[in-house]
Amino acid sequence: PSQGKVITRKGYSEHATGLNGNVETLAELKDGAIKKFICCNSDEINDVTNPASISNLGTGFTNARWQTVNMNANLLLFNGSDTPQVYDGSAITNSTISGSGLTPTELDGCNVHKNRLYTWSTDDSAFWYGSTNAIQGVLTKFDLAGIAPYGGNLIAMATWNHDGGDGVDDYALFLMSSGTALLYDGSDPSDATNWSLIGIYQIGEPLSVRSIIKVGGDVAIMTKPDFVFFSEVFKNGGAVTSQTKLSGVALESANAYSGNYGWEVVLYPKASTGGWLFFNVPVANNTTYKQYGLNTITGAGFEFSNMNARTWGLYDNNLYFGESGAIMKADDGLNDNGNNIPCTVQAAYSDLGSP
Repeated sequence: PSQGKVITRKGYSEHATGLNGNVETLAELKDGAIKKFICCNSDEINDVTNPASISNLGTGFTNARWQTVNMNANLLLFNGSDTPQVYDGSAITNSTISGSGLTPTELDGCNVHKNRLYTWSTDDSAFWYGSTNAIQGVLTKFDLAGIAPYGGNLIAMATWNHDGGDGVDDYALFLMSSGTALLYDGSDPSDATNWSLIGIYQIGEPLSVRSIIKVGGDVAIMTKPDFVFFSEVFKNGGAVTSQTKLSGVALESANAYSGNYGWEVVLYPKASTGGWLFFNVPVANNTTYKQYGLNTITGAGFEFSNMNARTWGLYDNNLYFGESGAIMKADDGLNDNGNNIPCTVQAAYSDLGSP
């Protein structure tokens, strides 16, 4: 559904091929003139900026399911099994982060909030944070176990902007596996005068560490019942009072496929039919995937099929997805890599008074 019409999506084309295993992470390093496109597949990390000359950055990793964040001209990577990695645009190196009681290889979540690195394990209730502007070094632990009323592990984090932009009203938002959201104000968790709990909200269980994304100044969260926009939760005192066009299919998909890997929320502002905000549904691991989303201009819902994406990523404002041994450029061309674009049409149940 676009503005005033319904059309098929565009197709997809090959960006890079010949990769080993499934492409499970796509990330972009951006800093001034530096712009690199990175993929993680099998036990490898590769630079796929130039698909005609793919450069291997490292091998021997346990898995390719890295969470990434840009900070101070570096791309930081965490996968919960290997030593976190630091990519500076030319090479990757082992991160030197440490902390009392910290096992860095267990970290699989990351975010930057007010110039500090935050990282965590989705198997624990605590997060670790660094010094201002530090991408490595000694981290300090902050446990949320005694604060979240229903317990759970920390799954995801984002920065939410109360004023709709980046500024003094930036709050730290933490999502627990129990469906609890914790909102903090401040920039230093070690300073009680500069770190305070704003509120506790019950919004629904997040589906994965990749189930949260910034949408302008707001935050969209993929929960089992529905997409949740945190501004609505905050405005209504913690209650989820409205549903999106995806609430039915979100719950149905979560009940059927929540045990599969590949849940991911994606924002693509440059979409050919007006911005897309969608979630990736792993119907069958490494085989079949669907996408359900919203047109960010009209709010209308849509379903995509035939793009069996293990993961999604933006590079140079274009949308890409990872397959088995390949990376595809989405929203591109008029065929699916040489094949027809499948489209199912259902006529209206009523002639609306005009047969």
